[in-house]
Amino acid sequence: MDYELLDTFVLAATTLNMTKTANLLFVTQPTISKRIKILENELGYKLFIRMRGKRQLELTVKGEQFLDLAQEWLKIYADMESLKKRNKTKLSIVSIDSLATSILPKLMISLKYTNPEMLLSLRTAQTSEIYSYIQSRQVDIGFVSDEINYPDVLCKKLFTQPYVLVEFSNSPHSVSSKSIQNLEPQNEIFQSWGREYLNWRQYWLPANTEPYLSIDTIGAICSMEIPSGSWTIVPKENVETIRKFHTINVYSIENNPPTKTTYAIIHKNVRRSIFPDIELLLSELAIFERKIVQ
Repeated sequence: MDYELLDTFVLAATTLNMTKTANLLFVTQPTISKRIKILENELGYKLFIRMRGKRQLELTVKGEQFLDLAQEWLKIYADMESLKKRNKTKLSIVSIDSLATSILPKLMISLKYTNPEMLLSLRTAQTSEIYSYIQSRQVDIGFVSDEINYPDVLCKKLFTQPYVLVEFSNSPHSVSSKSIQNLEPQNEIFQSWGREYLNWRQYWLPANTEPYLSIDTIGAICSMEIPSGSWTIVPKENVETIRKFHTINVYSIENNPPTKTTYAIIHKNVRRSIFPDIELLLSELAIFERKIVQ
């Protein structure tokens, strides 16, 4: 049964006046009359007695009996709407750029499609900042590249993936791997991928060599014109994002680089109500990650 018809009837039964009912609902009096008529036709009996020359309405016996049912129905409807709102949980996420520009957007769209009640938000930050956000409980869950001992923060290792060499070139390549020792350091587009990666890079590249560019987001690579012959090293998950904007060749790296590890962090007193959403997010993230690094 239509909510609008029942709501109109209950209000009319309270005011017993069509004009007052119309004013309260911000509609015309004929609209109120039409709604009551439709409801009476559905029920098969009259709800009001309309006396000529009188403005006041009077409920019929059936109308009085139906009023109790209509009020009960409206209360149940209100309870259902309230429950629906309570079931909507908001999950705020902050992530390192490499994950936020590759997997997380696709994952969030997928989660919203299958779980429309989920309210998701995403922003990016550096690992050290993310730990601070979690400790101060500004966000619910963070994704970082380093495990740091932080008060009140719980850290869980999620997955690892390889770094790959990306060369910006219009020429197809004939080899599957390269050594960074054979590259021109001055053509590097440098990104810092954590302490372990920096130690490895420092070991293999000449000291005191400045890169072509230093950036801190994958998005910067995607939005700029990059000369042919430039190169960068990124986690494998970011290759397809870069390929959408540039012609590239991708190689495995022969110098035994470390793997890129991603961790999830939450506050030790995270809201219990969002535990199911966090578990769902992490399980789906693992599935997405496996598809990308295969």
